[in-house]
Amino acid sequence: MLNELHGSCIFSKINFKRGYHQIRMKEGDEWKTAFKISMVCMNGLVMPFGLINAPSMFICLMNHVLREFIGKFVVVYFDDILISKNLNDHLDHLCNVLSVLRSEQLYANL
Repeated sequence: MLNELHGSCIFSKINFKRGYHQIRMKEGDEWKTAFKISMVCMNGLVMPFGLINAPSMFICLMNHVLREFIGKFVVVYFDDILISKNLNDHLDHLCNVLSVLRSEQLYANL
């Protein structure tokens, strides 16, 4: 990670809101998240907290969504994205990452 950040002089960090809770369950697999409340059976539509593979699924999603930027000016670590480069290009890089996240309907903390 330090090698990728070498020579950078400005950084922005994006932290995701509820990270992998934004990942939709595969259609047809909702029954796997079933739980019961007051005699009513409910199914989750997104990855539940505590699911063993949820963090790795989220990392795979981030690597796929940001694949054209990773290694150039983006570093992804779990539910955090670090954008770095020189001052002249930083705002363009930040806008590019945010527009990709918006198009993928992924939401970050302010």
